[in-house]
Amino acid sequence: MKLRKLDNAGYTVLELLAVLFIFTTMGVLFSYALRQNAADSRDAQRKRDISAVYFQLESIKTEAGYPEKITLEKLVGIDPEALTDTKGIKLGESNAEYRYYPADCNSGLCKSYELKVNLEKEAEFIKKSGSS
Repeated sequence: MKLRKLDNAGYTVLELLAVLFIFTTMGVLFSYALRQNAADSRDAQRKRDISAVYFQLESIKTEAGYPEKITLEKLVGIDPEALTDTKGIKLGESNAEYRYYPADCNSGLCKSYELKVNLEKEAEFIKKSGSS
């Protein structure tokens, strides 16, 4: 009687599980990195917007002070998108990410202010008026 050797050209279950584990791990790491990159991008956009509003406020400052309320009419030349947060809410509206806090106001003009926004990966970003 002659014995024949079986020719198993496939993979074992253990090899298939190892490959599946490696691909799953790579997928999880990739999706985590993608989410972190998106959060970094949103935070950078928030900082750019708050800085744009800050520089515009500093450029329109008069001897009497800064405006008590921020509007597009007062911030001539600013991109309207800079006043809209990542959720689509404009600065000054309720639940907006971008917040403007004027201080020492009299007759619609204020001596100082703070611009604030909460960031996803960092502490709150704050810009204060130049004459604090």
